[in-house]
Amino acid sequence: MSSRTSAAAAPTVAAAAIPQLLTTQQVAFRLSIARKQVYTLIEEGRLKAINVGRRGAKPSYRIASAEIDRFIRVGGGTHATAAA
Repeated sequence: MSSRTSAAAAPTVAAAAIPQLLTTQQVAFRLSIARKQVYTLIEEGRLKAINVGRRGAKPSYRIASAEIDRFIRVGGGTHATAAA
């Protein structure tokens, strides 16, 4: 029975290490902004994203949930260097 408990605990630990990736639509909903504004934030470098689309095609971005938390925490993604 203890081997079952250990095996059940392993996926939880592994799942915690994998970041949750959100689409631009999900980010727009979470930040209460338009999807186009999410693309603008990414292009300006204020929001870090991963392009999972094909090269040469329209970008298909994914944003880590932790990045959204950081963006909110710093008050809209202003860089510390920009404030200095």
